[in-house]
Amino acid sequence: MNQNLLLKFSRWAFRLLGIGIAANSCDVIGLRCEYGTPTMSYTVQGKVVDSQTGKGIPGIKVSRYSFPEAEGEMTDAQGGFELNGQDFPMDTLHIHISDVDGPQNGSYDKKEAVINLTQTGEGDGHWYSGKYSSTNLVIYLDESKEAE
Repeated sequence: MNQNLLLKFSRWAFRLLGIGIAANSCDVIGLRCEYGTPTMSYTVQGKVVDSQTGKGIPGIKVSRYSFPEAEGEMTDAQGGFELNGQDFPMDTLHIHISDVDGPQNGSYDKKEAVINLTQTGEGDGHWYSGKYSSTNLVIYLDESKEAE
């Protein structure tokens, strides 16, 4: 008799569990299912210049601060750069600026900067929060004391 009662209880519990799983499946009850991570896209555009002369510095690497060893963007002949990517939604971006081309354009100290971002494009109302940017930045680098 106890086995029969246990069997009936188990069947009832599994049915209830099945109904609960089905009810939590978004597609079954007509809700939109979304899985993922909130993201935004960003563009940071500017110029890296010598703090003494104000002239653009070519050959400077600009990358995300959290990944300074990762690929970044190199400044062009006038010191200009554009850094694009995607990340968690935020209103600031930490960047790492370093002289990686050797002494051919002078030697400059590394620098970290916090860039304020402005929303320039709307998100989709779900996981994508939109496009953010900061343009016309001027980042000043000091010549390295070690080069003297």
